[in-house]
Amino acid sequence: NTSGGLNGKRINYIVRDDQAQPAVAVKEASELIERDHVEYLIGGVGDVVTKAVLASTAFKRSGLILYAPLASISQEDGANVLFWRPNYDKEIQLLLNHFFSIGLKEAGILFQESPENREAYADLMKQMLARGFKLTGTAKIGLNGENIVAETARLKSTKPGFVFVVADTIGTALFLK
Repeated sequence: NTSGGLNGKRINYIVRDDQAQPAVAVKEASELIERDHVEYLIGGVGDVVTKAVLASTAFKRSGLILYAPLASISQEDGANVLFWRPNYDKEIQLLLNHFFSIGLKEAGILFQESPENREAYADLMKQMLARGFKLTGTAKIGLNGENIVAETARLKSTKPGFVFVVADTIGTALFLK
């Protein structure tokens, strides 16, 4: 802003918390579009909230592009969205290639229960088995991180070479903590 902003326009950075909830994401994005008249919209965290915002009436009417750095869904026909993260299959392939190249073939998985995560977990398992990786153990946590301490200790006892995390950002943060 001290140098004139972006293309001569000062930047007003507005942040809203969608709480990883689709309904909250739609409400917050709609307010940013309709009340604050934003010119750019940077998406929330995850595919579920991204899909909800893309499907919302306010977003569809806006003509804006949703910049979605933390989502990996495929672009829908006619959706104004820019992803810069690969889809899950590609992401899993890249990660497995890396671990294979450094000789790590025994993995654990932290799995947070949700419909979206079930599909990602199934895809991960399929690719791991196809590539000859061994699953040492799986830690299962609830949507709010229930059982994280006990499940993490149980997973640790299986001595994985690395751990895949199939969870939202809160579940991931609780695991890393």
